[in-house]
Amino acid sequence: GCDTVLDLAGFDLAVHDVLIEPGVTFEITDSAATRAAAGTFAVDVSDVDDAVGVVTSDASLVVSGTAHLDVVAGGVTGWLTGGTGIGGYSDASGTHAFTDRAVVSIDAATAMRGGSGSEATTSGQARLEATVATVFAGVLTSSIGAGTELVLAPRPDQSDVTLYAHASARS
Repeated sequence: GCDTVLDLAGFDLAVHDVLIEPGVTFEITDSAATRAAAGTFAVDVSDVDDAVGVVTSDASLVVSGTAHLDVVAGGVTGWLTGGTGIGGYSDASGTHAFTDRAVVSIDAATAMRGGSGSEATTSGQARLEATVATVFAGVLTSSIGAGTELVLAPRPDQSDVTLYAHASARS
């Protein structure tokens, strides 16, 4: 697979789901000067229970510039079950980086999920908006940088938001 950079250049693009191949980096960016002029990359898997909107198993997702990424995932609302906005499966690692003035909005049971070695970072003036039950789940190292806006709201059927949840099994 090849690393890919998609510059929205102020335009919107809507897709059902995204699968980033292992070992590949997919960057969504926008060269627009302001957030207001930036385009939106919309992913909507709300029609499939327990789906992942952007699959990053052993792959990387970068949202940069002034790009907007909106992900909607459906399903039940437990942190071990239900739709996940961005991430891999519990046995896979992946990286998620939101930089510059990017805006990432996620409406799902879990915003980001990962396996051992997974990372989620925000930096610059990035904004993460999440209407979720859980923001980070699984074995996921997260770093929310200075200047980042983190806006959390519970899903309509929830009374609160869990920032980080992890489960492990021992035999």
